[in-house]
Amino acid sequence: MVKEKHISTTVLIIGGGLSGLTLAAVLGEAGVDVTCIDREPPPGQLTQAYDGRTTAISFASHRVMQAAGVWPKMLKEAEPILDIRVADGNSPFYLHFASDRDGGDNPFGWIIENRLMRKILFDNVMRLKKHVRHIAPAQIKKFIRTPSSVGIELDDGTVITAPLMVGADGRQSATRAW
Repeated sequence: MVKEKHISTTVLIIGGGLSGLTLAAVLGEAGVDVTCIDREPPPGQLTQAYDGRTTAISFASHRVMQAAGVWPKMLKEAEPILDIRVADGNSPFYLHFASDRDGGDNPFGWIIENRLMRKILFDNVMRLKKHVRHIAPAQIKKFIRTPSSVGIELDDGTVITAPLMVGADGRQSATRAW
């Protein structure tokens, strides 16, 4: 007989991508008990083939990364955005912004590879394991609602409940559909 496992957490985050892991880290840094569910195993998400894209981190968003405890490591891997040129098709007119002139000597933001961000966020989740539980790979079997909580049941029978559930599972969000 298989015994059902139950996890009670304060915040349940569905989706372990860049947004979900960042939120988990910010909450974990604040001492909140968080469980983040990710359908993909972390090692596979760190390859160029998985995601060769980059992300622009705005000057304001880097403060979120600071609160998540990852900014110093991300800054080592990121390239600053010092100039922005906005053009419309073949028009000879454009807007040009230069950080040394328009940004108060601060970059407008930074560009970083997604796989590097993920690696830093995964490492950070391990550092925050006192408050952040990262379950991956995991498949959601069903969503659960009770009068005082919401939650999920995983394929392996594990039930996870929380007073707050966050859908960070992308465009085709099963959480949103539910």
